[in-house]
Amino acid sequence: MRRRLPVELPGDALLLAQAAGVMEDDESVRWLLTPLADWTEDQFDIPPQYQQAQLFLAIADANLGDTEAARQRLQDFDPEEDDHAQLVLDALDNDMPGLGLVDRFAYYLGAEMLPLHLAAEIMELIWEVGEGNNPQAEKDFKRIVARYPQLVLMAEKLVWEEDDIDFGLMMLRCIGTPAAHAALRRFALGQLGSDAERMAALLNLQASGGVEPGERFMVWRDDAWESVQPRNFRIGARYDQPQLRPKVAKLMEEGMNALGEERIEEAESLLRQVIALEPKALSAYNNLASMLRATGDETASRALLEQALAVNPNYLYARANLALMAMDEDIEAAEAFLAPLAAVTNFTADEFAFYQYTLAQLAVRQNDDDNARRQLAMGLAIHPDHEPSLELLATLAVEETPILSGLDHKSLADLAKNFADNLRRLQGKD
Repeated sequence: MRRRLPVELPGDALLLAQAAGVMEDDESVRWLLTPLADWTEDQFDIPPQYQQAQLFLAIADANLGDTEAARQRLQDFDPEEDDHAQLVLDALDNDMPGLGLVDRFAYYLGAEMLPLHLAAEIMELIWEVGEGNNPQAEKDFKRIVARYPQLVLMAEKLVWEEDDIDFGLMMLRCIGTPAAHAALRRFALGQLGSDAERMAALLNLQASGGVEPGERFMVWRDDAWESVQPRNFRIGARYDQPQLRPKVAKLMEEGMNALGEERIEEAESLLRQVIALEPKALSAYNNLASMLRATGDETASRALLEQALAVNPNYLYARANLALMAMDEDIEAAEAFLAPLAAVTNFTADEFAFYQYTLAQLAVRQNDDDNARRQLAMGLAIHPDHEPSLELLATLAVEETPILSGLDHKSLADLAKNFADNLRRLQGKD
């Protein structure tokens, strides 16, 4: 005998189904919402109730094995109005059992864990904290983490259920709480995902301060358990940079704008003014040096980088760029520039990725492409869309393709850049 639904329709049934969805109780979701299955949109109090009922019924059907019924419900959704429904339908059309690593469809996307009016702002802030060097953004994000502990759950959903592993791991690193560290450990020490993704989780755990000194881990890699001790380092914004006076800050901004618009002479003049007024403005040396090198004046570029090292002997960008300039002719000189950085433990995300990129370039010059890939993987684990690293990784992939082995260097470089651009588009990082 069929049980009677002891609730008011449709509101109470939807509320109970929402709770059952959180508990991943597919049978209860379907039982609660079946009486609403054939209702038209006009019979519901508001249109979103109809859409949620149909979406939840489709997900319950899919999770319980009735994929054809799920498809039929989802085909009536407008893909421009409901991303979740379209994602599930696309997955079913490709015979996938879920959107991510787990073999089921979630009733809620990670972004739904946040207040709707704050979701976009918080996501943008996560990117800024994860990839930038903005102490104020870090402080603002810490306040948000304290207010919204569900951010950890959101990040875990991205990793396990939504196939957005890079962003989910970066988000957990930025959150940096014991709960976030526990989430990173669960993924790093499991067997789901690729070897590279699990190692990325371990690196993000280390980068956020979640690893004890000397701690070792048993990780699943190359189809076997292996003992691993991550390198000791931390990722975060720098609080030791000089505060530029308003006049100098304005000159720096104008100089960078001119550089971005390829007004070379104006950019050089403005950045030289910055250096004259604030000799500790290291980024001015580095940006001007990069510009001069691009225009072919390597002597002036090298001189500026050496001036920056005189101000701060451990300035990473100066050491790395000097190593890059030296390594084609003098590997030992390049290694000497990089040697002091081996003792550095605090990086911004971009610094770490650029350092690993430089080590990868050195490995390429030493004909050790496997080591180059390992170094790039470490950097991209922390900064997933670091463009030079993506392009070098793509170059290595293109160069090892036999059919392309006869192409000249420029053609290979162009192919690699297109490959990296397509990779970024596929990752949704345009």
